Amino acid sequence: MSYYRTARDVIAKLVKNYEENAIRAALLQHWAKINEIPVAKLKQADSAAAFLEASNTTEVARIRHKFDQSIFRLSIKDIESIFEILIDSKRRKSQGAVYTPDFIIEYLVKHGLQMGQSISKDAPLICDPACGSGGFLIRAAEILKSEISIEKAFAECLFGFDNDPWAIEHARCLVELYSILHGFKPSKTNSRLFCRDTLLDSSEDLWHISGADNGFDLVTTNPPYVKLQNLDAKYRTQLSKKFKGYANGNFSLALLFLLAGHRLLAPQGCLAIITQNNLYTSLAGKGVRQYLQDEQCIRRIIDFGHHKVFRQASAYTCLVFLGNEKKKSFEFDALKRVRANSLNKATFSAIPFSDLKADKWRLAKGNHLENLKIIESTGNPLGVVASIKVGFATLKDAIFLVRRRDEQYCTANPLNRETHRVELGITRPAVKIAALNSAEDLEHNDLRIIFPYQKIKGKYRLIQEKEIKAKFPEAYAYLWKCRNLLKSRDKGKKSYEGWYAWGRTQGREARGPKLLTKTFSKFPQFMLDRSDQLFCNGYAVSIRDDSLFSSKLTIEVLEKVLNSRMMNYYAKLTSFQIEGDYQCYQKNFIERVGIIDMTEREMTAFLELPKFDANEYLEARYKLNSKDIEEVCGRELGTTM
Repeated sequence: MSYYRTARDVIAKLVKNYEENAIRAALLQHWAKINEIPVAKLKQADSAAAFLEASNTTEVARIRHKFDQSIFRLSIKDIESIFEILIDSKRRKSQGAVYTPDFIIEYLVKHGLQMGQSISKDAPLICDPACGSGGFLIRAAEILKSEISIEKAFAECLFGFDNDPWAIEHARCLVELYSILHGFKPSKTNSRLFCRDTLLDSSEDLWHISGADNGFDLVTTNPPYVKLQNLDAKYRTQLSKKFKGYANGNFSLALLFLLAGHRLLAPQGCLAIITQNNLYTSLAGKGVRQYLQDEQCIRRIIDFGHHKVFRQASAYTCLVFLGNEKKKSFEFDALKRVRANSLNKATFSAIPFSDLKADKWRLAKGNHLENLKIIESTGNPLGVVASIKVGFATLKDAIFLVRRRDEQYCTANPLNRETHRVELGITRPAVKIAALNSAEDLEHNDLRIIFPYQKIKGKYRLIQEKEIKAKFPEAYAYLWKCRNLLKSRDKGKKSYEGWYAWGRTQGREARGPKLLTKTFSKFPQFMLDRSDQLFCNGYAVSIRDDSLFSSKLTIEVLEKVLNSRMMNYYAKLTSFQIEGDYQCYQKNFIERVGIIDMTEREMTAFLELPKFDANEYLEARYKLNSKDIEEVCGRELGTTM
């Protein structure tokens, strides 16, 4: 087991039984012991002294004993990580606190300084606008110490802002410990750390309070990855007002820090930030993308794809460098591993700003971008020849879904897992696409869904409650027992046609034949479903009856094209990725792929081709180079064709 996990395990157990103040005090005492530093020295430092004195002596002794038994070494970086652990889960969720590996910080600081130009002759002014426990500033001091003293770095060059007073105290304490470790009195490293909100305070105010009236040479940070729904309502309103046109939809604070950080820069400064890579594709990020395009301020982006940088956060990230001077293009690379040597060996391609569209960014090497243009201009877009529909959304599937048991259709009450019989007449066949492993699974699917609707004049209407009670008494009795759960959907804030209605109106009809695809898949897996069964957890693609371009196309040919290596290549280059190299197959990621035109004779011959030959045929038709595809997809075909 790694040291980090051991420390995390120890702290996780301690926070359940002891106060944070006592844990901090014991932690500092233990650190002083193993570094052979008298505790009296820590008491000369303001924040460290406050942590040591603000706790119960008996509790501290107990915790100290556990530290001495369990943790054998403790660096400044380890103290930082434990401080982050001490942020309770509620604050972690609302503040987005995560621990950033040193090699990421080092790359951002070193390359950010190289890309910028200092306005000071003595040393660069470096700011972390969301400093948390101060890890970026400590690492920056390490990098600067070959040029200037640590004492001067913290007294004149390094600045931090955070809206959490505890984070600021943690950061001050870390700076004090770092100073003591390097032989400086903490009072002589008067770190410039301020409890201020970078997003709400103006850049002018932040410059003024820090004494950097012309801006910062380097702004570098790992901003909080906090979603809209986890923000206080008042704070959301303030952000929406301050960032009008940018804080839209389901936005993340990380996107806003790109804007706020860029505005803090000196004229020749550089913003170096690690942020979420949904920056390229999220609907909420369109305004930020437009801003970055208009300003032409991007210098470099390094994408980590589906690889995770943070141990304790399910965030997919990239490094972004911004300047003030407008450029025609920026550097881009996508790494296959998140390692220090991978970063240092990155090979960059130029992405022209003129090629970007704010709706969604396509970032790849030049040859791959050209291939994407070819694919999308070949034949007709999938969204034209076919309809791409999302499945049903009851918002309480566990209540509505039923299965066959002992020749009856039954469901289990989510409240107590009691089994209830449900009449067949009020159900429809249904399938959870995410649960399918292959098209063959469709043949054995026995899932159904309670369907409280009837079609009247071409529209689905909710069946009256008294009619359900009379015709389907067992189903009604079961739904009635679940009524409080059903009423809790949308946090009880939305009214429905009836308490037993589905949560959304979509997906009430799903005529076959259709191709079902999971929302996330490691490779194209479009499964042919000839039935009219309803579906959820994915999308259905069906050939349009009203399209001139699809009059000859058959569902079997479309299935084979979409399950090809060409499609795998396309998805890897254009869609959002999650851990495990799973690509997103949502409508907005697949609707632009071109579907080649074929004569009836060509379609017949194509369907007879084995998998390998069919892939070669398609790649020839799309004029794709197999080496380009192998570079992205590897040698494995990875398709179900």
